[in-house]
Amino acid sequence: MVLLGAVAAAGFGVVAQAQTKGPSRPDVARGQQVASQVCATCHNTDGNSTIAGNPRLAQQHADYLHKQLTDYSPQGQAKPARENPIMNGFAPQLSDADKRNVSAWFASQAAKPAFARNKDT
Repeated sequence: MVLLGAVAAAGFGVVAQAQTKGPSRPDVARGQQVASQVCATCHNTDGNSTIAGNPRLAQQHADYLHKQLTDYSPQGQAKPARENPIMNGFAPQLSDADKRNVSAWFASQAAKPAFARNKDT
């Protein structure tokens, strides 16, 4: 009986550890695939947008990017924390895993140098 109890306790510990463990490692290849299909028009495939009004996502921190994608998605009945007509249409369509994958992809990309167009700003 003692042995059975020890085995059950050890098994419970493994299950509890797995449940408290953070999200699985992002799939950067899947992130690249999603980015090329969903994000590339505005942010470029590598996250180095050439459109002045669109942020450059390359080399940004993955957790920051994931938070932004999450903030563009409504949580339950509440409005999204961030509102943008374009992003509010795209972000909610991504699963949380794909938000993490895309974020990891853009974070892994090197930011290309850019120049300000207006030297006073």
